[in-house]
Amino acid sequence: MKKLIVLFVATLSLCITSCGSDDDGVSQDALIGSWQFSQEFENGELITSDPCDLQDVVTFNADGTFTGRSFEDDGTGTCVELEGITGTWENGGNNVYSFTSDGETDTETITFSANTFSIEYSETFEGTTTVYREVYTRI
Repeated sequence: MKKLIVLFVATLSLCITSCGSDDDGVSQDALIGSWQFSQEFENGELITSDPCDLQDVVTFNADGTFTGRSFEDDGTGTCVELEGITGTWENGGNNVYSFTSDGETDTETITFSANTFSIEYSETFEGTTTVYREVYTRI
């Protein structure tokens, strides 16, 4: 799943972290905290998400690490947790973040709005480009 790879990455696992300032007066990164997958759009159209995907969570820690949990339907309508993902993240400035997991690094631009963030990416297959936007909500 791209969303988990991107965020855990993914992507995409969570410990709720305060969004206030630390004792040194340095602002805490807006990404730090736990986020749950909430919506996905394809070429601007809302996609109906699988109920198991809506349980996917990623937690970004202040030490630059992240953990993610994702779920899938086991064929009987029961959501089962897949193997978790761990990695590191880095804020490159201007809302550009790099995520490294299993030796692969992915760089994404994240848009923050209130208690959500979104990632937009495109994939090209047989000459047709599809634009996806995934939305995560702070939990």
